[in-house]
Amino acid sequence: MSDRITDEQVQELTNYIAEKCQEMDLEAEQIVDGMARSLLAAATTFGFNDLSVSIENVGVCSVKLKD
Repeated sequence: MSDRITDEQVQELTNYIAEKCQEMDLEAEQIVDGMARSLLAAATTFGFNDLSVSIENVGVCSVKLKD
């Protein structure tokens, strides 16, 4: 299995998250807060203590869990 999901999978996941956020009537800050919390929870669940995702010409998202 590849370390990265395909662009198509990213788009499908993004669409699902956007639809769910609309259903929940969340504001932008609530969406980002929820996604950040979900990312931390996923990293904890799957044992990623130090994870970084970089998208060229866009930015970097990092997770560093405390010991």
